[in-house]
Amino acid sequence: MGLLSVLGYTHKIEIYLWICFAIATALILARNTVDRLFVHALLIGIIWGLLNAICQKLFFDMYFKNNPQLHQAFSKSTWYTTHVTLGFGSCYWFNSGLGIGAMSFVARKLF
Repeated sequence: MGLLSVLGYTHKIEIYLWICFAIATALILARNTVDRLFVHALLIGIIWGLLNAICQKLFFDMYFKNNPQLHQAFSKSTWYTTHVTLGFGSCYWFNSGLGIGAMSFVARKLF
């Protein structure tokens, strides 16, 4: 997803792709994980976020060029533009891991 967003392919559908990936991951974890389900889900969410943020940080010029909606948001500060992806990604994807964990528990109870 990090590379897809850097290349500009996920303009309006990125949130839907992440939701599909989270649901698929929750189902796979619920089926294949015996213990520490929530820890595995949390780690997956954090790692996804960090990898996505690292891809966007490493290729920030291309990411900025291919995502014109970011121009307005990032036009005020150069420090903000180069460091926001790592900081925001780690917080956001920690919460994503919590969501994947919750979905995994629900999926395990249902299946």
